[in-house]
Order: sequence, then C-alpha cells, then structure tokens
Amino acid sequence: MTRELTADEKGFARAVKSNGGYPDEAVIAWILSEDADEFHDGEWGDYGSVLTDLGNVFWSALKYARENKQ
Repeated sequence: MTRELTADEKGFARAVKSNGGYPDEAVIAWILSEDADEFHDGEWGDYGSVLTDLGNVFWSALKYARENKQ
C-alpha cells in the first residue's frame, strides 16, 4: 500500500535530490518504509544507512526550526 508524501517528506526528498547521488526511487522507498531492516535487506538497502543519517539531520533541523521560529 502506498500513500502520498507529506509536505515535509517531499521537502526531505528535494533536499536529498539537491545533494545528488541517490535515486529518487530509493529515497521514496526509504520514506515509505515502515521497517528499517526490511528496507536494508531490499533492493535499495545500500542507501539505507546514508538515508537514515540524512533523515536524522533533516528531521532534527526541521524540529529545531519549528521550535525556535520567531
């Protein structure tokens, strides 16, 4: 079952794309994955740890920005 990406998820996908080197399909699959182990064992698993790191930075920065919005 697939779903539409949220605005934040689309923002993450655009941020990853702007830094290049990662197939859009891998990024979307990572965003939609509900099980990290399943993602790492799947077709795009080679990108898993990098996308996890990028995601952690993105979501932390987004949270900080929202909490400190002036």
